[in-house]
Amino acid sequence: MQKLSICVPTYNEAYNIKGLLDGVELAAKSLDNYQINVIIIDDNSPDHTAEIAQNYAKSLTKVSVDIISNPSKLGLANAYKKGFEYCLSTETDYILQMDADLSHNPIYIPDFLEKVQRVDFVIGTRYIKGGGTKDWDFKRKLISKLGNFYTNLVLGTGLHDVTGGFNMYKSDTLRQIDLKEIKSNGFAFQIEVKYKLIKLGMHYAETAIVFTERLKGKSKINQKIIKEGFVIPWKLRFM
Repeated sequence: MQKLSICVPTYNEAYNIKGLLDGVELAAKSLDNYQINVIIIDDNSPDHTAEIAQNYAKSLTKVSVDIISNPSKLGLANAYKKGFEYCLSTETDYILQMDADLSHNPIYIPDFLEKVQRVDFVIGTRYIKGGGTKDWDFKRKLISKLGNFYTNLVLGTGLHDVTGGFNMYKSDTLRQIDLKEIKSNGFAFQIEVKYKLIKLGMHYAETAIVFTERLKGKSKINQKIIKEGFVIPWKLRFM
């Protein structure tokens, strides 16, 4: 039996976390050959996201849940580094990163697993046939598409969705990069990991996803994150 570890950073996701775990549990019912473990990396959420997840996990039959609790809000990149390092310290075969706000639908997990058998990592892509965004306003769509265009212009990855955060890696693939050397603090983490793997000659596939705007809570994107997304590609290009 193979093992899939799912890394989910959280901050004030009490409203969404049960729905996410239910979605993963449902996906797991069609994946009898996989042991599935959700790793929640929580930044000391004031709404008690971690406690809610830990208690709700007792009702799950197909999925186990581990909690990594940070003492304060340390950011997305820090959460993923901790989550990835935790996964790589175990005997896991695949690592999936996804958001807790239900923007990333667990229904796609079987698609990721099917494709990752033939490549080193798989990118969930909004901008290929079958993919898309739901309930986004014009401004949000424009920022996302311009971000992808700009990043590809600087780095030349050729990816349709270089900024997306719904991605699966073989554990041996992630072991090829030094997570401690990651420079990004926010959403640019997604760009940096993909770029470093491509530079190493890793093979990837893209799978179409529909990204849905969160139903509850606020988006974590702010001006600081957008600025980092502008600067990091140039740092990566000339590092």
